[in-house]
Amino acid sequence: MSKLCANRLQIIGRQAEIDKCLNFVKTNESALDFNTVIPSPAFKPVVPRPENLAYLRWHCGRGRTKSNALSSSDDTIVTERIPHGAEICFETAWAPPVAVLIQLSKKFRKLEFRLYYEINADGDGSVWLKDGKALASTWCGSPLERLSEAAS
Repeated sequence: MSKLCANRLQIIGRQAEIDKCLNFVKTNESALDFNTVIPSPAFKPVVPRPENLAYLRWHCGRGRTKSNALSSSDDTIVTERIPHGAEICFETAWAPPVAVLIQLSKKFRKLEFRLYYEINADGDGSVWLKDGKALASTWCGSPLERLSEAAS
């Protein structure tokens, strides 16, 4: 089983701009499709498989995760309204989709993107982006890492 990264993305800004962004990342299959932001080329075999080395090199070499956004539950990815914005909860393989969100924040410069994530038991963090730049970021290692740091 690969490591999963649980992500909670908040998109903050004016409602009209948020709606444009949500419509941009939405496809018939999902409320959040990374291919709308950084299109993935077609790989042979036609259906890309994570075992396909070219597929992995392309995705991971561009800061993308090895797969698209995944539903956190058995349902589809859902967008919920929050005060001053919208929130999308989803999972990714191995790491948070920071490179995708940097590109998205360049396209929607008036919006702020706040990503909170947890990578299995390895730790958690956050990154806030606007206009293609990180405004803030945090990383807290696993509880075991924190205990060993505190002991030294």
